[in-house]
Amino acid sequence: RKDGSLWSSFASSEDDGSSETPDDGGTSTIDAEDGGEDAWLDALASIAADEVEFMSKEADRADKARQMQEMGFSEESISSTLGVATDEELEYDETNAVFEAFKEETAKSGFG
Repeated sequence: RKDGSLWSSFASSEDDGSSETPDDGGTSTIDAEDGGEDAWLDALASIAADEVEFMSKEADRADKARQMQEMGFSEESISSTLGVATDEELEYDETNAVFEAFKEETAKSGFG
């Protein structure tokens, strides 16, 4: 409402010494007038951009590791060059009966 009656019940009844606007001479990064939505959106956009950049670098490293494996480089040289693990020990869990049954069923259908 334009008359402000809707927000009147949310007003502080006593003065606790704090104010909604920071007393920093107007240099705050969050504008008190807009509630900081733009600052939050900027922060989220920055985080998303960082995540995209990280994922791109990791995908590039994984692709280089794959290419080096195809060219016949040793696991030690790939690991030391790119800083990636080339041990496939953790890729397969043969103690998982459900997963093994799934692999058998998919192999029968041609998907495995």
